[in-house]
Amino acid sequence: MEKHKKQYAFFLLLLFLFLSAGCGKREMTLRTAGEEAEEDYPEIESDDSSEEGRNTGITIYVCGAVVREGVYTLPADARAADALQAAGGYSEDAAKGIINLAAPLTDGEMLRFPTEEEAENMSPAERESRNPAPGDAADPSGEMNGKLNGKLNINKATKEELESLPGIGERKAEDIISYRESCGGFQNIEELKNISGIKDGVFDKLKDLITVDGK
Repeated sequence: MEKHKKQYAFFLLLLFLFLSAGCGKREMTLRTAGEEAEEDYPEIESDDSSEEGRNTGITIYVCGAVVREGVYTLPADARAADALQAAGGYSEDAAKGIINLAAPLTDGEMLRFPTEEEAENMSPAERESRNPAPGDAADPSGEMNGKLNGKLNINKATKEELESLPGIGERKAEDIISYRESCGGFQNIEELKNISGIKDGVFDKLKDLITVDGK
């Protein structure tokens, strides 16, 4: 009886070892198959440079009195100072203080920094047209001071503002004011040629610097 018990126990031990070996082999087979599947179908990594990260900058052309003229891509909130820095700074013959370095930039803009020689030949009105100063808080458009979108409104300009225009001295400025008061204002800028001494040559220098809008 004792012999049969030992044989039965030995049989159970062999059965346990056999089953354990079979499960281990099956687990190894499944693991190997899984590893092969990972090799056949590698994980696709996400691309961080998605469309959301694109089109967030602006491209501008910086030229004139700078070290390196060229086309530069800058952040969307870049200012003129950033463009100047990208272009290597001012060249030796650059005129400083003409371009407002705090001015915001727009995509596709050409930003030209003038030389000292170019700046010397500019009239005050031409400087304003290149870099119009913003109006005050009460009149942000500047219309009360005769300025409209960087141009001088000849229907509202003061005598001093008119004198800043090329070819317009004290006498012509007074004649312009007298004319607009007597005629109820200028209807168009060409009407300025009705003023004595303002012919085509002078008018050609003025036409891009003046306006009658918002009279």
